[in-house]
Amino acid sequence: METRPGRIGPWLGGAILLGLVALLLVVAAIRGTVVAGQPVAAPVPGPPEPGDCLLEDPFGGDVDGYVLLDGVMLPAWRTGRCDGVRFGEVVSIGAGVDLDASFQDGSWDRCWDDAAGYLGLPGRQAGAGHRSPEANVMAALIGPDPRQQAAGQDWAACVVQPAPTGSGSTVEHSLRDAWSRADDRRLFALCLTDTRSLQAVDCRERHGAEQISSWSGDPAGSGAPDVDACRQEAIGALGSPRPLDRGELTTVAQPTRWSDASGRQITGPDAVSATQPYVVICLLVPADPARALVGPLRALGDAPVPLG
Repeated sequence: METRPGRIGPWLGGAILLGLVALLLVVAAIRGTVVAGQPVAAPVPGPPEPGDCLLEDPFGGDVDGYVLLDGVMLPAWRTGRCDGVRFGEVVSIGAGVDLDASFQDGSWDRCWDDAAGYLGLPGRQAGAGHRSPEANVMAALIGPDPRQQAAGQDWAACVVQPAPTGSGSTVEHSLRDAWSRADDRRLFALCLTDTRSLQAVDCRERHGAEQISSWSGDPAGSGAPDVDACRQEAIGALGSPRPLDRGELTTVAQPTRWSDASGRQITGPDAVSATQPYVVICLLVPADPARALVGPLRALGDAPVPLG
């Protein structure tokens, strides 16, 4: 078989020639833009301030999250003043701590308290029978980046952001006092796969339940008061009884606890115990078990239920 000569040579030679010309042009451009003066490093930014935006996604692939190792430094997520899209907000500034110390000196608990106050969440009171509304939010501590650390900065900033299993990972306005605004309460909806596994999922996906509130279970109780209380909690969360009265939704007062022996979650009547504490979680679920929820229910009012 006759072998024809390849035509790589001429094309390659032309590419090399063009490359040399381009290189000479770049060198000439560099030599022609000499600027007099001394280079000065940009000033090291200081700590963020309450109200600053969290500009990086803590759950994104390009951002390192927490690594649970002893003494690990706090993550240095980017923050700044903004009036647009943000992943969360700075709510308070405290003394610098590493991750391990933050669990020991109360910094972690203070961050959650600061975040709840910033959002305007109802206070969680102690005592049997007190019902706490569920808000699906995340709080975290961040610290200085390497350049700030080298400049001697030592601080920890508490940031709050919608949970990745909520109704969106970003917002376009401030989260301060968000709980007082009906539209913003939907950002914090806690949606679950179903009434048994109770695994949190994105509210925009098909799911079987939304958790409204929870309270400590009464070991000696019959369960009937929990059913009535759950309905009232659901009406308050919806802003109207109509979705229940129309037969689109129903409520479930679900006892749940963790087993000391197996470490697994127990739900339903088996969770009620006279010797171990358990909680009752109030759930809104589709009245038709063949249907699924496809959106959050908080502040729904009289609107149609998002069913799929």
